[in-house]
Amino acid sequence: MEQELEMRTLFHEEGIPAGLGSEIGRRYNAALANPPSDTDLYFSRQTAATALQKVWGAHMEKNLEIAKGEVRRMAAKQPKIYQMLEYSGLGNDPWVIQTIFNIARGKGRVK
Repeated sequence: MEQELEMRTLFHEEGIPAGLGSEIGRRYNAALANPPSDTDLYFSRQTAATALQKVWGAHMEKNLEIAKGEVRRMAAKQPKIYQMLEYSGLGNDPWVIQTIFNIARGKGRVK
């Protein structure tokens, strides 16, 4: 609960719409109820790469770096975001990755 509250606070401070923050929180809680194994994490990375390649095509690597940069920027305020994304597997969730990219784009951080 404490980590979820910290993440929701971070999302609020970042101006992330409540609906998106709630959906990320819902996915986080579901992942904590059934944490992914190392094998699950490995396969979810592969699945995410395939899904993002279909959506972003030739821009996948660039867009993925933008999403990672946005996470690094948010982590400067809340370092636990790395643990949250890794432990829960959300760092491999295509919807979460695309959402973080879209947040960066909405804030004018995409060139």
